[in-house]
Amino acid sequence: MTDRFQNEVKHKLGQLESSKGLILERLKQIGDQSDKKLIKTVVDGRAYYYLHDTASGKRKYLGVESNEDVLLIKEARFCKVFNEVADRDIALLQKLLKNYKQLDYDHVNAGLPKAYQDAKVHLGTVIRQDKRATEWIKQKKAVKSRVVEKYSENLKHKAADGTMVRSKSEVIIADMLFMNNIPYVYEVPYVFDGEILNLDFTVLSTKDYETEIVIEHQGMMDQQRYRDKYMHTLTTCLEQGMTPNVDIYFTFDDINGNFNSRQVWDIINNRLK
Repeated sequence: MTDRFQNEVKHKLGQLESSKGLILERLKQIGDQSDKKLIKTVVDGRAYYYLHDTASGKRKYLGVESNEDVLLIKEARFCKVFNEVADRDIALLQKLLKNYKQLDYDHVNAGLPKAYQDAKVHLGTVIRQDKRATEWIKQKKAVKSRVVEKYSENLKHKAADGTMVRSKSEVIIADMLFMNNIPYVYEVPYVFDGEILNLDFTVLSTKDYETEIVIEHQGMMDQQRYRDKYMHTLTTCLEQGMTPNVDIYFTFDDINGNFNSRQVWDIINNRLK
């Protein structure tokens, strides 16, 4: 199984090999002239080129920089240097792929001595012990399946349990819920007066397996359209009778885009377990 890093390396390797093939084809057309030595002189600010004959020590005048022989020799020299660099980079990338080890939990765990391996819990295959949680997740996912996912191409970040989310801060929230065995479903649609809001995390409290809350994350608050989106969500939820810090919790990135996970710890410890 390959991860994103391996795919990027393979893509770069393919680009280098393809470019090297084109360069080699060009060298066949123009001939390898990279060993020819050009001598450059400048007169009144204009460059003139001579071809140095190593055997005789004599020089042959070629002309200015636009001379065809000058251009071909320079091109051949560039092709040779490019191929040397490409060969080195290709070898390094191939070595990297050969020796690369994935850093996800299951791969690291499998590489440990058997005495130290964790045989009970694997990230991405969490087992919910309580049937109420399993049934609740099933119901919420059924609701979610009835609505077409908006902007699904923006679901680029994978949480530990495999859930695809839209930001790195949401990965942190998902992972914290998952690690604490808190049942949640991402972007359950809520229908409010005909409008559908996909609120970020619908969460079930493990205190009673009945209380539901919503965690709605707000990022990029330095941008006006995201501030407007937050105010719209807040106003709509208030109009529907949802009370902040009781029914719905808002978490925020700071003005620099950083996220303090303490916000989530407080919700987990005070409301969810």
